Amino acid sequence: MMNMYLTITEWFYYDGHPNLKWISMCAGMEPQGKLFVTSADFNGPVPSVPVKETDYCLALSWIFILICGVFFFSKSSWWQWIVETIQNTWREAEAQHEHVE
Repeated sequence: MMNMYLTITEWFYYDGHPNLKWISMCAGMEPQGKLFVTSADFNGPVPSVPVKETDYCLALSWIFILICGVFFFSKSSWWQWIVETIQNTWREAEAQHEHVE
């Protein structure tokens, strides 16, 4: 019961080695022997060295997250409370301003 809750990383990499039995059971594929990183692995579609360039997909995803956050916050009860508080304060300030004149 002590190790009942495992994170995804702990589940896939149990004792520092990939949990090949579980992965092969879910994926339906068997491992092809030992897992060693070769120089051919670094020639893939993803760069193996840091590249300084603008990630437009990341920027677009952050804009989408912010727009969704603002939209759903505007539908929340907190936003309604803030708007009502500002409106009440504005009305009280106008009423007090009329009495001063």
